[in-house]
Amino acid sequence: IDGSELGEVTVNYYIEGTTTKLKDSENIKGSIGQLVEAKTYAELYPKLTYNRDGRTYSYVSANPESCTIVHGKRGEINLYYSIASNDVTVAKIVTGGLGGGNTDFHFTITVNDAAPADTIATTVSDSSKAAYLGSGKFTLKDGGSITFKNLPVGAKVEVTEQAPGSSYKTTWTLDADEEGEGLFAVIASVANTGNRLTFTNYRKFT
Repeated sequence: IDGSELGEVTVNYYIEGTTTKLKDSENIKGSIGQLVEAKTYAELYPKLTYNRDGRTYSYVSANPESCTIVHGKRGEINLYYSIASNDVTVAKIVTGGLGGGNTDFHFTITVNDAAPADTIATTVSDSSKAAYLGSGKFTLKDGGSITFKNLPVGAKVEVTEQAPGSSYKTTWTLDADEEGEGLFAVIASVANTGNRLTFTNYRKFT
C-alpha cells in the first residue's frame, strides 16, 4: 500500500462519565500507517478546553490513547472532558482603631445563586481564625481566610458579609483587578487563576 494513500480517524468528544457529546465528532485525514495520538491532537488545534452552556470543560483522557490509520477501516478515538474547576478564597483584614481583636465576622457565600452543598471541600488558613458552618455560612477573624475547593470555572460566586456595626467601614478587593465598597461582592465568573476575594474592615476611632 502506498504510504501517501489517505484514511480517516473519527474523533469524538464526550463529557466524562456520560455518553453526552460535548460537540460534534470530527473526521481527520492522514496517511495509511500514520499514528494519531489523542492528546497530541487535542493539544495541537487546540482542543484542551471547550465552552458549553456557560461552563468550561477541560481535557481529561482519551480511549484509546492512539490510533493507527489503516487501509479500508475508519479508526476512532474518544476524547473525554470534565468541567474545569478552580478554588475561591475569601480573606478578612481589619485595620484602624484597635483592629479586629478576636471578633468573628460572619459571611454567606452562594455559587450560581445557591448555597454550596455542605459536602463542599474547604480549607482554612488557621482554624482559630476561620470556620465553615455549613449551608454557605462561615466566619472569619482578622487575618483569617477560607478556600472553597474545586468550584466550576465560569460559575458566579456572591459573598455577603453580615453588617459588623457602625464602627466599621467595609471595602473589598478581587485579586489585583477589582475593588469596591460595601458588604457585598461578586465574582462574575470563576477564573482559571486567581479568585482571591479580600474584605477589609476599617475600624473607626471612637
